[in-house]
Formats: sequence, C-alpha cells, structure tokens
Amino acid sequence: MKSASTEDIKKPAWTDSNGGYKGTLTSKSEEANNASQHSFSDSEKQAFSEHINICLSHDPLVKDLLPLDVNSMDLFEKSSNGLILCKLINVAVVDSIDERALNVKPDMNIYQKSENQNLALNAAKAIGCQVVNIGSQDLIEGRPVLVLGLLWQIIKIQLLGLISLKNVPELVLLLQEGEAMASFMKLNPEVILLRWLNYHLHRAGSKRVVKNFTSDLADSEVYSIVLCRLNPSVCSPILEKDPLERGAHAISNAKLLGANIFIKPKDICDASKKLNTTFVAQIFNTCHGLSMEEL
Repeated sequence: MKSASTEDIKKPAWTDSNGGYKGTLTSKSEEANNASQHSFSDSEKQAFSEHINICLSHDPLVKDLLPLDVNSMDLFEKSSNGLILCKLINVAVVDSIDERALNVKPDMNIYQKSENQNLALNAAKAIGCQVVNIGSQDLIEGRPVLVLGLLWQIIKIQLLGLISLKNVPELVLLLQEGEAMASFMKLNPEVILLRWLNYHLHRAGSKRVVKNFTSDLADSEVYSIVLCRLNPSVCSPILEKDPLERGAHAISNAKLLGANIFIKPKDICDASKKLNTTFVAQIFNTCHGLSMEEL
C-alpha cells in the first residue's frame, strides 16, 4: 500500500485547495472508474456525531477527541486515527477489539493510524459490516460517504443487534396467527420493530398501520400513540399542528422514557429511514412495553 504523504494528511479528500469544505467526495474505487461524486447526508453526520458523544463521553481513551462538534467536520477529522471507530465497535459488540493492541499516543504517525484503522475494519467485518472498497487510507483521510456508511452499519448493529426472541422472550406476543416460531425467529430486526409498532398501535385502539420507517412516521402520530401507551404517566399526547413541533414533542417523550436520542425533529419530518429506524430501536431498547400477561 502506498504511504500517504504529509500533504495528503493535511488536506483530506473533502477539502478544496484552500482547505475549505467541498461537501462531496469520490471514493477510491469511484475515482478509478471516473464516476461522479456523491454528496453525503449532513443530518446523518450530526446524528452519528451526537451518538458518539453520548456513547463514548466517559471513555478515557478518547476524552481528548470528544465532544465532537456536530455542526463541523469533527467527525471525519477526529476519527482519522481509528480510536473512535474501534471504541464504537467495542460498544456495539463487546471485546471485538483487544484494546491493548491499539496505538493511543496523541501524535500518531501514518503507520500507527493505519494499524488502528485496519483493526477497526477487520473487527467491523467480523461483526457483520460490509467493508468492501473501504481501506484504512479512506478512513484516515476522512472520506465522508465511506466513514458515514461504516458508522451506520456499526450503529445499526449496536442498536438492533439484540432485538430477537432469544434476547427478548416477550417478542412472542408479535407472532401472527398461524405463524411458526421458526419463521418468526428468521425475521430481521427491522421487520420485528415494525410489528412491534403495529402491536402497540392495535392495543391502543388505533387504525394506523406502519409499513415503513419513512413516510408512515413523518407526522409523529405513531410516535405519539406508542409512546403514550408505553408510559402514559410521563409521555403526553402530541397535539401540536406544526410538523417540527410534533417531532420535537416525540423526541421529548422518548427522552422522558430514558432513551439517549440523537434524531432531530427535521429528520422525522424528512422521513429519514436510517434515523427513524434507530429512533424506534432506541425506544424499543429502553421500554418495549411487552408483557407476558398480555398473552
């Protein structure tokens, strides 16, 4: 692998000749094929930065890197040495990386950063992430599309990885009439979460049916019904008319349940699939509201 020069490190792929923010990038494989550039999601950048701030806030190994400024390019700059990625992977799946193998000194050279990033990539692949066409140099340079894509997979595994009948026996309540247990156990977590929402909607007497994590959640009505059913003593019905205010109310209710939320009202209104999926998963993981007494 060709070593990066000092100039390469000073000017990441997402900066222009003056060091300014370009907002788009081309991955190595795309450059090789002369493909067009791809913009990245600023809302995902902000959300993932906030999630990292929450998850790693008390970790001494990355205390000098946090908190990330969600409105800047901190996420891509400060994750260049691999420590944040490695620590987040270990939050997602405990002990995926032996942290004794990490380079931790603040003034790492390019080879030490590469070692950390390769540890992160190998561990990410081991826990189920797709890391094709992502190299250590891409992460060191902070290529936004590739960094965000890898982070999304890690966060998804962290938040959805334990949503199964094995870990939550109460999920048996979501079996449909005539459905075999073996079939239910093969469902992916996203399908289970949709069933979970619809279960609570039905039990609350609502006619709403959720089929996706996008348009069906954009008006926050489903969040209002489900959150109030989960804990009516702390969650209040969403009665506001303004969509952003409704989204903010849903987030406030979820926080009152104890969930560490990183979605923003605009993400709900914009029907962000990734961020709504993580929001629903966080609510489920905090208070799924399923009881065997309802069998």
